Amino acid sequence: MVTPTMLSDLTTAAVGGPAGNYIEARTEAEIIEAVR
Repeated sequence: MVTPTMLSDLTTAAVGGPAGNYIEARTEAEIIEAVR
């Protein structure tokens, strides 16, 4: 699933802007599909 995400929400230092592409994969199959 592609979702709008701020990279600052994912770091301990709270730095980073909007991700160009962010995919949250929960299974190996989702990872494989995302990189294809």
